Amino acid sequence: MFAMMAFMAKGIDMKNIINSGFVAAKILHTLAGSFGLVLVAPLTATIRGYLYTMKKKS
Repeated sequence: MFAMMAFMAKGIDMKNIINSGFVAAKILHTLAGSFGLVLVAPLTATIRGYLYTMKKKS
């Protein structure tokens, strides 16, 4: 957020800001982190549920 405000203060066009490598990397980093947060809870619950049922059957 701070980087975008700094770019805008310099008078750089919004199209050029979005297309810059720095901002694109930040967007990709944010998306990857979001996917990780969304997937970690269901994946952990599924694995733990499977392991829990395997212990009960033994």
